[in-house]
Amino acid sequence: MLDVFSPDDTRAAMADWVELTLAMGTRRAITDAAVVRGDEAIEDDLDAGRDGFDAEAGEDGETIDREILDTETEKRRDDMWEELAYRQEALGELYPFVLSKKGATNWQLTLRDASTPQVALAHHVYLGALVMAAFRQGHIKKQKRDRGQFTRLEKKIAGQFQHLAAYAVATLLGQAYSFGWPRPDKSKFRDAAVDAMACLGLGKVRDDFPLDSTGSEKDGTVDVIGWHAFRDRAFGALVLYGQVASGKNWTSKPIGTYLDEKFLRYLDPAPSKHYIGATIMPFLLHSELTEPPHGDWPGARQSRAQGLEMTHGTLIDRLRLTELLGEGLPEVGRLHNCVEPEQALKALAAWVKSCRVYCDKAA
Repeated sequence: MLDVFSPDDTRAAMADWVELTLAMGTRRAITDAAVVRGDEAIEDDLDAGRDGFDAEAGEDGETIDREILDTETEKRRDDMWEELAYRQEALGELYPFVLSKKGATNWQLTLRDASTPQVALAHHVYLGALVMAAFRQGHIKKQKRDRGQFTRLEKKIAGQFQHLAAYAVATLLGQAYSFGWPRPDKSKFRDAAVDAMACLGLGKVRDDFPLDSTGSEKDGTVDVIGWHAFRDRAFGALVLYGQVASGKNWTSKPIGTYLDEKFLRYLDPAPSKHYIGATIMPFLLHSELTEPPHGDWPGARQSRAQGLEMTHGTLIDRLRLTELLGEGLPEVGRLHNCVEPEQALKALAAWVKSCRVYCDKAA
């Protein structure tokens, strides 16, 4: 089931809730009145004396508390509008929803019809990443007596998102190798590294691994290797090492922290001295950003992205992932050790459908 947002949620989380309520249900439209209905759960807490309010404060206290609640509700409506409008502006027709005004202050969100198969693919990718993020962030709750279905659905997230990340990197640079463990071919670290360097045409795996090597290395924190294959195959190429971060703790895994130790020192020479570090995730860059005291939300959002880039490298979030794959899927010949896109996207569609059924049963 979908969990109602709380007053402490970020505006990105609240906007996700609006999108999920529409995407996982049977309606084609949802209005800002849904925010009010969502707030009814908060009002129940208010009546019960929770969330910092005192239900026994008397008439004056209750009036003040209600005024505060009404003001906060209006702010949530405005915040959600601003957040949803930002997403729509960023993606255009690739955004799977249409946000529009209803009257002077009200708004509604409707499902967008895809104008082309390519746009439909972008919608599919966005919704898949949205549902993945919802699982990780706790917006989709485990049912009682679900016979392990929630766990089975959640376990598929890492693999599903790994495929999307590899396709996005290949679209960005031209070539991609899916290196994250477990790999589609079940290969060991050395074998996969040798194969990846052969595909890249640069770099070599050391014959003698570092003396502290355990022999059981998995992926060295590198989930995707991407590169632009210049025809001369000379050093100085454009190479990317990406961390596919589909877990809620993605901010605690900066790509540069362990890359030298866990991966690059196993190569001699490495494909390039200079490289692009990247983090790919189903969340939004500002998913954890709270309201800034200065009130400049767009500025805070930009500053958040700037700070993350310093530690996590090039950032590919849900919006950028949708933008990249909205340009078209890479040719199979540009994907190395990857599941074919057609197969992966069919599996993603089936997974999203199963998630929708799961949420519907709990409604």
